[in-house]
Amino acid sequence: MNRYDDAFHEWNNSLLFARLRMTSIFLLLCYPVFLYVDLVLLKDVGNPLFLYTLTSIHTSGFIASLILVFIYQKFQKSESFMRSSWPHSLIILFVAGYVLASALSSLNSHRLSGNIDAYVVVLIGVAAVFPLRPRYFAYILVPCHLLFLYVLAQIPQDDFSLHAKQINTSMTVCISFFIVLAFHSYRKKEFNYKREQKESAENLRKLFDINPYPLLLSRLSDGRILLMNERAQKEWPCTAGDEERYDTSYVFQDAADRQEVVEQLRKTGSIKNHVLQQKSAPGFTRWAMVHYEVIEYDNIPCILSGMTDITELKKVESELAKHASIDLLTGQLNRRSGIEALQQLVAESRSSWISCTICFVDINNLKQVNDQYGHREGDALITTVCDVIRGVICADDILFRYGGDEFIILFIGKSQEAVEALWDVIWQQFLAINAAQKKPYLITASHGLFYFCSGMDVTIEDMIEQADAAMYKEKTRRKKELSDMVGGAHPLV
Repeated sequence: MNRYDDAFHEWNNSLLFARLRMTSIFLLLCYPVFLYVDLVLLKDVGNPLFLYTLTSIHTSGFIASLILVFIYQKFQKSESFMRSSWPHSLIILFVAGYVLASALSSLNSHRLSGNIDAYVVVLIGVAAVFPLRPRYFAYILVPCHLLFLYVLAQIPQDDFSLHAKQINTSMTVCISFFIVLAFHSYRKKEFNYKREQKESAENLRKLFDINPYPLLLSRLSDGRILLMNERAQKEWPCTAGDEERYDTSYVFQDAADRQEVVEQLRKTGSIKNHVLQQKSAPGFTRWAMVHYEVIEYDNIPCILSGMTDITELKKVESELAKHASIDLLTGQLNRRSGIEALQQLVAESRSSWISCTICFVDINNLKQVNDQYGHREGDALITTVCDVIRGVICADDILFRYGGDEFIILFIGKSQEAVEALWDVIWQQFLAINAAQKKPYLITASHGLFYFCSGMDVTIEDMIEQADAAMYKEKTRRKKELSDMVGGAHPLV
């Protein structure tokens, strides 16, 4: 037996008892018409037994309806009475009375006119209005119909007419039973479904209350918030005049983000690990990871949103990303990040005008400094060269370490002539440092240029190779000049 059976039968009996009262009131309103028919329209029928039987049925029904209405008015608010077996017993008694009265009325009419329509109509009507438990309805139908068939067979008539009426009424009995069976089963399933939905809603509320993370339930259609657990209330306290809140300000970036999420939810039903950035206060950004799930709540499609604060994790991630993209020695971009910047530049050049001069830089004599003075001095040489270059180039230009002693500068929007002018400034600063004789070695670097602009069919590898080749030409050209600069305090190493 289903765990909801007792509750369903109690609810169904209450409903059928109310319908029985409405039916009784309807019949009471119809009895003046029945009285007019009995005393006026049919007074000259000439068959006293027919009139006596019809009047007796109408009178009995009138009295029974009065009694039922009285009982309902007196006991409808009594929980003990409504939960007892009395309502169910009265329903069965009156339904049996309706079926039996219709059978007797049809048999009475059949003796006069051969008509049995009342029996057929009442059977269908009772089945539709009073969907009892099918077995109880069968207990009523079987003896009443057998009695009807027996009396019908006693009334003189031809065999063809008798058999037709027996078959038609028997089919009506079967149909009325299946109507009761279908209606009763449907109402039971509907009741169980509603009870399950109610229990699910109650369980959902309990989960809301005990969950340590912010949970929010909002309508899928417009984002109206239906439920927020205690943790969510602490995260987003309600202010005066803010009773009707919408989820856009809580678990979505903005209205556009919500629309995108809703469209995906309609297709998939759930979204996991949606990263959300919120401006929770001036100058402070909060990051959250949100899980969205489409569920039914009170027969309304809703979004269940569960949020986890990942602000601290994002801070750590940002630091890790910074270390992953920055060269620790020089503080400039590393090779991976620099190449990504160059790739982005090339990608943008396909849709808009972009020009850039790529400068390949190689620090002179780093190996000799490492061998003769140690790697600490070699690192100092690298950082000194980087500081000089960074101090001359523009903020929009990109400097990154390509290898051990190799660097690349992306001069955005500058021609080769403009870059050469900047390099002359860099070179003069190298000369000034060397003239101060603070280091036992010369600080210099060689460079080579490649100009790139939108429309050029060249790969990143080709750009770097050509700039590298130009650098070696420049290194060879400067070699003699560097030799002339050597003095006693600055040996060429």
